Amino acid sequence: MPTTPEKQPAPSTTPSRDDSWVFSSVVDFSIWPAIEDDISAALDRSEGRLWAEDVLAKLQQGFMQLWLGADSEGIKLIIVTEVTQWPRKKTLSIVVLTGRERGRWLHHVEDLEAFARELGCDMIEAWARPGWERVTGWKRTHVLLEHPLTEETAS
Repeated sequence: MPTTPEKQPAPSTTPSRDDSWVFSSVVDFSIWPAIEDDISAALDRSEGRLWAEDVLAKLQQGFMQLWLGADSEGIKLIIVTEVTQWPRKKTLSIVVLTGRERGRWLHHVEDLEAFARELGCDMIEAWARPGWERVTGWKRTHVLLEHPLTEETAS
């Protein structure tokens, strides 16, 4: 089981810029109203594990990190990460990954890799829909199976 998360320093990576595109970590959460709906939509698939307000609280407390990608037309990429310390491994966990025009930003995963290395992480992990395996080229190590223990499943 992972240990209790610790506050993490804000990423020190310099914003990446290419062709009027910016990808950067964010510590000013005044942007929240503009991204809350997208984060909520992504979390709809979390089976109630997290709500957008939970993510905002963890961001403000320093337990999660917010990454945004934008161009002159607005925000195109939202990533929320959290460092998880397991007994034998330290991971950068992608909690939310959502966006538009994926071809313009997918290569910025390298910026997350730099941040993870800076913190001494052994790997980056993500619970994701099956299509992300093909898109990222990352190795599938597990399949998440769920069986809710609620009144609805009793019948």
